[in-house]
Amino acid sequence: MEQEEIQVVTLEDSNGDEIAFEVIACVEYEGQNYVVLLPMPEYGDADEYTILAFNETEDGEIDEFYGIDDYNILTAVYKKFCTEYDESVE
Repeated sequence: MEQEEIQVVTLEDSNGDEIAFEVIACVEYEGQNYVVLLPMPEYGDADEYTILAFNETEDGEIDEFYGIDDYNILTAVYKKFCTEYDESVE
């Protein structure tokens, strides 16, 4: 059985501490790309998703992540993620 490679990104929180997240999925919604993350077990609650928007460079690399201020967009992205990846919507 082949084991999937886990993608990990490290982000800085508001206190300046680095936190490692596992990349669970990328979701496209209304022309914008979003990433769904879970903190690695040593950094926090493994059941709490973090969803961030991101920009890509011309060669497809992630340029920067940023938060989502619009609750309706955040909810829509989460629901799309749940539908596409067979997660239960809470």
